[in-house]
Amino acid sequence: MEEQEKKSAVPPETVAASDEKKRRHQTLRQTVIYRDAANLKYMVVCIMEKTPRKLSKFLDCTITTAGEAKKCIAVALGSRNTAYRCDNLDYARVLVEDVADDMVTLRMRRVIGRDTEKKMKGLVQKIARQCVALRDYSISQGTE
Repeated sequence: MEEQEKKSAVPPETVAASDEKKRRHQTLRQTVIYRDAANLKYMVVCIMEKTPRKLSKFLDCTITTAGEAKKCIAVALGSRNTAYRCDNLDYARVLVEDVADDMVTLRMRRVIGRDTEKKMKGLVQKIARQCVALRDYSISQGTE
């Protein structure tokens, strides 16, 4: 029994390193998920420069959606309330998925190419995975 406890115990160096990482403050712009959301918004702006004027309203809505997703991520990262954080991360995930759907529409209208759509969908999937991971981490925090 005692041997099993020793094998499953976490080495003290690992615990100390983990505590140090938790103490180290990270600004909002240094978080990976926030940077990815900002990059998604930037990519939409770059697409907007190349599109015909008749699609400007559609892309305005897409930029607004990307901006709202970024704000939800920022609010979630700054929140101490677990339920509020989880709700904002879920909402951010839904918003970035909406941006991905808009990219499918633009590709079908032949405004952007398949490579651009693939690149943006990859970024959307990365943000969505990070939202889910942060939400799940928030839910399980403090449980044994």
